[in-house]
Amino acid sequence: MRQAGVIAAAGRVALETMVDRLSDDHRKAQKLATGLRAIHNTICDPSDVETNILFVDVSASSVKASEWCERLAAHDIKCRPYSASKIRLLTHADISDANVEQVVRAFATEWPSQRTRDA
Repeated sequence: MRQAGVIAAAGRVALETMVDRLSDDHRKAQKLATGLRAIHNTICDPSDVETNILFVDVSASSVKASEWCERLAAHDIKCRPYSASKIRLLTHADISDANVEQVVRAFATEWPSQRTRDA
């Protein structure tokens, strides 16, 4: 049962130190959703984001979520497809405001209409 102590310790740290900073994660998720919506109004609706989890709908780009994840990896952004047309993104203690801005810039760069407009 010594493993139970390791798991309990992680839970205790989370409850004692991380609960107070959850609002910061939620704020960053809202900032991310707002930035993505500015690129295309179907990507993400900030009113749907209630926690640090947001779902990005890339169907309007005509590019599959799996390919989006590969494109974002080229920008040092780690994510996985949630479905064929959605990506799940999370904000957490290791995600800074600068990281949020990096994700928005990457989407703006890779979004098809943006690429055509900038070319």
